[in-house]
Amino acid sequence: MLGKLPHRARPTLRNLIRGAFTARTLAKGLAQAQAIIHEHREALPAEMACLEGNLDEAHSAPRFPLLHRRQIRATDLLERLCGEGRRRAKVIGRFHLEAGGLSVVFAVLVGAPEGWREVRMRADITAWVRQLGDDPDSSWHDPDLARAAA
Repeated sequence: MLGKLPHRARPTLRNLIRGAFTARTLAKGLAQAQAIIHEHREALPAEMACLEGNLDEAHSAPRFPLLHRRQIRATDLLERLCGEGRRRAKVIGRFHLEAGGLSVVFAVLVGAPEGWREVRMRADITAWVRQLGDDPDSSWHDPDLARAAA
């Protein structure tokens, strides 16, 4: 999204958008993002349409417990893998056969789990995950978020 912004608008909007996407609660983050869209819609219509179209997908981190949010680096693992594949393919240049390109993609996919962090599941979070399995619309009170807000 930031790549679509004009260079002069990037510093200001980067901080505003980062604040919306790192909000403590999902509702607060969505409200901040909607305010940004409303305020800048006339000056940057295409960019704000892009932000508005991907708002739900981009706000996935606040749906996780606060303990796990710190460990989530990116919400789109596929995007990172594609970027790594492009980086490795740039070094090689052009592939003469499909098998050569597939071997680079396979190498990226095989090596991807090595960089993943282990997410520790406390008993209360495990119980919440089970509860979500039974009732996906159920709510949960995050004790870490309550402590951070206090």
